[in-house]
Amino acid sequence: MDEILIRILRSPFGKQVAEMGFGDFGVQRVAKAIVWLRSNFSQQMKVTDLADLMHMSVSSFNEHFKSVTSMSPLQYQKALRLHEARRLMFSDSRNASTASRQVVLS
Repeated sequence: MDEILIRILRSPFGKQVAEMGFGDFGVQRVAKAIVWLRSNFSQQMKVTDLADLMHMSVSSFNEHFKSVTSMSPLQYQKALRLHEARRLMFSDSRNASTASRQVVLS
């Protein structure tokens, strides 16, 4: 039995099988999405692309995201941008228009 389990875990599906033992997949995927959003907050983002990246349907992703963060993915991204703009204004003495341009890539 141990050998079968080891072979399954080493297979291309091993990660998914291992995740089955770690509780709610939706919460884990939302946590990964949050990490992605924090690293890429200034980039344009489509919720459909982020849901695909997390291997979830858009409706399921939105539902799980909102249950974890109390806001939609777009609201969360906007909050991250505002926080970074405030940080730039206070720590780097930037004006509002300069800070806003820096946190949003065109």
